[in-house]
Parts: sequence; C-alpha cells; structure tokens
Amino acid sequence: MMRPPTDVPYLYWDADNKHGMGIISMRHSACNAGLGILGRNTLLINRELGNLVYIGAILTDLAADPDPIVDDFDCPPNCRLCLEACPVQALDGFTVIQKLCREYSTLEHPRGWDLYTCSRCRQVCIYKNGIPRS
Repeated sequence: MMRPPTDVPYLYWDADNKHGMGIISMRHSACNAGLGILGRNTLLINRELGNLVYIGAILTDLAADPDPIVDDFDCPPNCRLCLEACPVQALDGFTVIQKLCREYSTLEHPRGWDLYTCSRCRQVCIYKNGIPRS
C-alpha cells in the first residue's frame, strides 16, 4: 500500500511559479470517486460537508465498487462570489494561479511547515457547509 502526499512534499515543484503537483490529483480523484464536484474556486464541494474537507488517499490494488459520479448539483450559473472574494484574483473559475495564491496566503512556520492564512474563497461559497436540503 502507498500513501501519496495530499500536499507537500510535491513530486513536481516549479519554484518560479510556486506551482506544485503531487503524485495524483486528490481533488480530481475525489470527484471521480463520487465524493463531490469541483467548484469554481477549484475546491472539492461535498453534498453534506461543503468545501470544508481535507482529502487524503491510500492507493491499493484491491477491487472496489465505485460510487456514481456526482452530477446532480453544480455551482449556480451566475455565482462569482469566490472569484470576486479572492484578494489577488488567483481564481478564474477553472484553475488557481498558485503563485498569486501562495505569495499572498502562505507563511512558513519556524518549525518548517506552511501555514495558510487566507480562505476567502471557502468562506464566501454558498455551499461552504454543504448543499441546502429542500
């Protein structure tokens, strides 16, 4: 069994653009596993938990039945709350410009780990706490 990193250390790191990529995309894997959708803020949005989830994975060769891909909700068509809330305009509705986001929101703790100081795109999302039940 292999436990891939969900954040750092990255398999690929472009220091000039502060762009990192892990072994696999946890967000895309979570969508393909039926855990939610990717919002315009590029975050996973789960029906019950909203965008306040931290994704991890264990890679295995055991067979598992997949859940259906979520296709019964999406960001509202004209919603731009997360895009407009970003203080450095790092979001375009499809991706995040990691350099802008990281330079604004990441501090290194004296013990060596990163601290993230901005979560405005999470906070303003209408699905922050999940999809309202009707």
